[in-house]
Amino acid sequence: MSISPIPVQLNHEMLDDGLWRDQYAYVPLATTLDTLQLLCSTKYQYLPTLPVLLSFLEFTKDHGYLVNRLRELSRGGCLEEFRWDSGSRSSCWPWKEHLPNDSLILLHMFSTYMDARMPPHPKCLTGRVFSQLCVVRQPDKPDLKSKFNTQLYQLSVQPPHFKLILNGKIYSFPAGPKNLFHAILMCFHHAFTVDGKFRSINLGPSGLNVAWIFSKQ
Repeated sequence: MSISPIPVQLNHEMLDDGLWRDQYAYVPLATTLDTLQLLCSTKYQYLPTLPVLLSFLEFTKDHGYLVNRLRELSRGGCLEEFRWDSGSRSSCWPWKEHLPNDSLILLHMFSTYMDARMPPHPKCLTGRVFSQLCVVRQPDKPDLKSKFNTQLYQLSVQPPHFKLILNGKIYSFPAGPKNLFHAILMCFHHAFTVDGKFRSINLGPSGLNVAWIFSKQ
């Protein structure tokens, strides 16, 4: 199962029948994140893929809603059920204002995926290099002094709005459903035109495999 264009893949078996499915265990969606973190440390041999999934689900304590929404967004193609400033309309897991909207969910999925691909950094002891260095959320301010820096800048939660920081300059995009995608694409396009890498990660097939998006056919 893939969520496109955000380059995140979640194993369909893990989301089967409302349960997280692993090689030897089933974990109900009602399980709290604290319990899941405990399982990661005490039952790792039975749940080897749980730590990876958990990094995607730590975004909200309402992980039942999050898993259900990811399943909905994965249906069909081109995120046809994407609602940039709201979320699910299902009767089982309806979106409410205290829940993250789809734009914030996709930003987290994208950031977590990038965290897994980034090399270690001495400033990021948690291992979330991209989330810590390349994503800025209000009320924090972006780094405008660095001439060699790329940051996604979240100005607001509701409605969600993002800008891009490139080498100390702020780039704006039209508000609305495509705002986040424009910021992400511009981020990669800049890296593609400079040296074909994003912070040492190749954008070609050997790395993130997004260079083809910007290549002239």
